[in-house]
Amino acid sequence: MVLKDYRPRSVKPDGCFRYGVCFDTSEKSKKTLHLVLNIMKTTDKLAVITVKEDAITQDEKSINAYVKE
Repeated sequence: MVLKDYRPRSVKPDGCFRYGVCFDTSEKSKKTLHLVLNIMKTTDKLAVITVKEDAITQDEKSINAYVKE
């Protein structure tokens, strides 16, 4: 799931969009995150929303590395 600010950049004081991506380490969520990262501008903001589960918590470093790529 992807959430995106509905207001156009032109009406925002900082001119950036805010995105939210639900991430559960599945291939589908990785593709979705990758898509959002490719369409974002460098000034946009991103919140990655995860579920607190052992598999995700243990993989937190690789999630952070994936987002920074």
